[in-house]
Parts: sequence; C-alpha cells; structure tokens
Amino acid sequence: MAQAVTLLGLNIENTREIVIRHNDKVTSEQLVHLDDTEYKIINIDSDKGVNTFDVITLQESKGL
Repeated sequence: MAQAVTLLGLNIENTREIVIRHNDKVTSEQLVHLDDTEYKIINIDSDKGVNTFDVITLQESKGL
C-alpha cells in the first residue's frame, strides 16, 4: 500500500494498517475505533477464498 500511495503521489497522513481474516461484510463506509481514536477505512486489499486475510488501511478521522 505504501508503494502504491507513493507512486500515485498521494499525501496520506495519520494512517495505520491492520490485518483481519477475510470478511465480505467489512466495507469502506465503516469506521474503526482503535486506542480511543476513530479511523475511516481508505483501502481494503482483499484476498477472496478460504482462510485468507485482508489488509485494511485506516486514516484518522477528523470529526466525521
């Protein structure tokens, strides 16, 4: 993800990446709460299949 952001020239700050077991119910319209901070999902890198994982990129939400 970091390489993709760099290649696109995007200025993305205050991000975290988490890994979860693949779940079709997780969408980019959801918010995530970690360590008393709210994040919006800005990217989901999914593997479809049995026993796979998703890498989810989160960006700190500013009052959303």
